[in-house]
Amino acid sequence: MNIYHLIFIGGPNSGKGTNIKLTQELFKTPFNYLGTGNLIRNEIASGSELGQTVNAIVQRGDLVDDATVYKIVEKYINSQPLTDNYILDGWPRDMHQADEYLALRAKMEKELNGAAKIQTIIIEFDISEEVVRKYAEKRAREEGRKDDADINIVLHRMELYKSVTLPIIDYLRRHGAPVHTLSSNENILTNPDLYTRREEEIKSILKSYGFDGFK
Repeated sequence: MNIYHLIFIGGPNSGKGTNIKLTQELFKTPFNYLGTGNLIRNEIASGSELGQTVNAIVQRGDLVDDATVYKIVEKYINSQPLTDNYILDGWPRDMHQADEYLALRAKMEKELNGAAKIQTIIIEFDISEEVVRKYAEKRAREEGRKDDADINIVLHRMELYKSVTLPIIDYLRRHGAPVHTLSSNENILTNPDLYTRREEEIKSILKSYGFDGFK
């Protein structure tokens, strides 16, 4: 039996959220969505002691540190059945978090005691700088996205992604996680043929690792 951990990785304006939604719609039973943004908001809303700590960090305008993010992630995973499948979005996003993920996966596999194997798969959404610029300008114009209005901020986010997040791909590959790169240079939402092709690409990737839980 395989348990699947899909790590979705992509830079700014790469359409990662759209591809996650598309992927979830392919499954008979959606994978657990481990998005750190959602988990942080839910933890704050719960009013728990951890949530109050996180809220204080956010209210100061600071980024939630890796150790606190890990506590939130671990708490969420511990609340779910051990054999559940996951889509990971926004975690891990740096080398330290990659090590935390590997340690958590090892802990889960120990608890499984040979009953199942965790298959980690990285799906990277590659996008050129030229297209990043085009998408940012379009979103700023049509959606009023302030974070996309200043192209220098967008390009800075892209450089951070390249220097901080991209290195984890090869690192996790060396720890047994295969990597599949899909192009985000075309908007799959505006072209039905591209959308269908992306569905087939995702299905093909998962089928190659024995997954058959499609609708």
